[in-house]
Amino acid sequence: AMKDLCEAIGDYRYNGMKLIADNAHPDIMLSHDDCGSKQNLFIQPELWREFIKPQYVKSYGYLHEQGILIEHHADSFCEQIIEDMVELHIDIWQGVLPQNDIIKLQKQLDGRMALMGGLDAAIVDRADSTEEEIRMETRRALDTYCPQGNFIPCITYGAPGSIYPHADEFINDEIDRYNEEHFSIGAE
Repeated sequence: AMKDLCEAIGDYRYNGMKLIADNAHPDIMLSHDDCGSKQNLFIQPELWREFIKPQYVKSYGYLHEQGILIEHHADSFCEQIIEDMVELHIDIWQGVLPQNDIIKLQKQLDGRMALMGGLDAAIVDRADSTEEEIRMETRRALDTYCPQGNFIPCITYGAPGSIYPHADEFINDEIDRYNEEHFSIGAE
């Protein structure tokens, strides 16, 4: 019964993605699937591979064949399935939490997938987050992960922006400062 449910959900997602791919011809497709918490997957990796991964083989395989980049959102602890994510043709893992060993993953991936996220939302996105806290956490992520390459700094939610708007201003400004300092981007 569980496999049938997973296949039904997988078919639904595949049909939706195929419809978009065939008619809208996007350059990139963002797909959401939180598959765990900050500490672990919701199910054992072996069960994920048995029940969940086959559904992505079909849908992501089709997108890949069409030349569409795949941005997979999972603000979860996914270290145990990182090689599976590569096999699924995921180009960008959006939502990579700092609880994952991002540096280890960057080395392991060696450019096969970009990691997007790295900012700890519990620090930067609170009503009482100060400018200093937000800037320090943003700079920590930039200084720690950007030198390794294939990293896009952002809050780990699956959509633009933060819950508390004051955070965006300081996150974006700190990223702009970093880009100017390291890449002369934005420099006059």
